[in-house]
Amino acid sequence: MWICALILKNAIVETELYQAQMNCLFSDPIKEERICFLRNGFYKKVNRQYGIDLWHLEEEVAVKRRQVKKPVVYSEREVSANIIALDGILNEGISQDGLKALCKAIGKTDTEIKGLRTRKLLQMIVATKEGDEIAQKVVAPLFHLNDLRVCFAHLLPAQDLAQYKQRIIDAFSLSDFTEYRKLYSMLTVHVDIRIPPAL
Repeated sequence: MWICALILKNAIVETELYQAQMNCLFSDPIKEERICFLRNGFYKKVNRQYGIDLWHLEEEVAVKRRQVKKPVVYSEREVSANIIALDGILNEGISQDGLKALCKAIGKTDTEIKGLRTRKLLQMIVATKEGDEIAQKVVAPLFHLNDLRVCFAHLLPAQDLAQYKQRIIDAFSLSDFTEYRKLYSMLTVHVDIRIPPAL
């Protein structure tokens, strides 16, 4: 049995376990897990409230979730792997048909949603409840996440790649695209706080 501290006449006998407990540094919450938790909560709420299933490619999403690791040194390799996985979870792991059904459930017509894809449908849904300005702020990180996935995972002409990178530099006020720690931290904070609010 471990004894952390033994108090005898105002004297404390300290063990290594006691010292470890007293001197531990608490880490920040794992933002990546929180983002996935909020995504799932949003999907469940939509399902309860409207009977619409937003789940899509869940087996593949589960694989991507296991690939997401909290970066240690924020190298391009760590950051790009997480961005590619998070894009799959958040942008590809949502049912476009479910979003269209949700648009119709909140009063949008076929004409209004014709030709819209996932992020634009989501933006329309949020705008209906919260207004255009808030909708743009809520959905913008998903567009940035997609742009980052394109930068890290696609083979593009240098000019096109430079345009994607410049959009990211401007969006996150970076001095250079290789500021991976700042880029990743700002992206995860924005995605985390801007998961669509309850409808």
